[in-house]
Amino acid sequence: MKLPPNPKEMWDYIDFLPIEERNNVVSLGESISPLLEAKNLEKQLGLDNLYIKDYARNTTGSFKDRPNSVGISKAKEFGIDTIVIASSGNASSSAAAYAAKGNMRCIVFVPESTPKEKLVQARVYQAEVFKVKGHYSNAFRLAMEATSKYGWYNVTTTYLNPYTVEGNKVVAYELFEQIGVPDFIFVPIGAGPLLYGTLKGFKELKMMGKIDKYPRMVGVQAARCSPIVEAFEKNQREVKGWTKEIPTIASGINDPLIGYENDGSLTLEAIYQSKGYGVKLQEEAILESIHSLAKEEGIFAEPAGAVGLGGVKQLVDKGVIKPADKVVVLVTGHGLKNIAILAQEELKLISQLTDLNNNLTIKKEE
Repeated sequence: MKLPPNPKEMWDYIDFLPIEERNNVVSLGESISPLLEAKNLEKQLGLDNLYIKDYARNTTGSFKDRPNSVGISKAKEFGIDTIVIASSGNASSSAAAYAAKGNMRCIVFVPESTPKEKLVQARVYQAEVFKVKGHYSNAFRLAMEATSKYGWYNVTTTYLNPYTVEGNKVVAYELFEQIGVPDFIFVPIGAGPLLYGTLKGFKELKMMGKIDKYPRMVGVQAARCSPIVEAFEKNQREVKGWTKEIPTIASGINDPLIGYENDGSLTLEAIYQSKGYGVKLQEEAILESIHSLAKEEGIFAEPAGAVGLGGVKQLVDKGVIKPADKVVVLVTGHGLKNIAILAQEELKLISQLTDLNNNLTIKKEE
């Protein structure tokens, strides 16, 4: 097989995806997401080649559109009429959109802490949404029980559905066309199939003789829920479920992996194979990453989508990343997906603004 010339969208890579017939593809126009050089952040961090791969530009505002397009296309190929998904928010709203496009019923299980914006998005697409008490692993368990009891097709975007995982590998093909092989790729991770899938894509490129090395994959988690990074820091090979129930603003990656710890171990192995790293961020560093992306590069990311930049800062400070290294940060979700987190902070500032009363008096910046 040959890579497509001048690819414009994900499904230009259909020969590398597990769909037999093109007329089974359920697509909302998953175009090649932009790769933006972060010139202002390069100056701040002392880097020459820092890039933002912005998956917030996808149709429903997150990277989940790629795995869901593939998974739901396969459901259509199987003749499925009902899908079920457990999600922390982005995957459910994305699955709901693709199910609507494919004329399928969509059942969604989400933890009760899921941002309202994501719930509204899923409901607008007419998904049947069930809020589950406690953390994401509880939603995962109930989706599994529903799958077994009712025979529904589960598109939960962990490692559960092999077809959705395949959708993640297109990241590697896109990056190869855009800049070749980066030295580092920073990926927000819950269970981590995006990191695993990205490395899988580069492995396939190497098998085709297109490249001779892999990027070093860096998984980034919130410190308040970091089972994979904790295992990495202890040089372990198996990930343990996270039992410390402390909320984090990065709800999109708040996955304790309880009951499916092997998913985390697969991601951890991908990090080791690529000679990569695991990094965790405190809440203040997550907020700082959101503001830095917005202020310096004009990119508005939700908390979970922004953590990659904080990971870069950590490894620059530790001397792991050198100035000439080619570094890519995956931004996985748009800021409007979780606006309440920032609204609380920004509305305080807005309330302090001077009422101009039609008299323009603005102090110059010094």
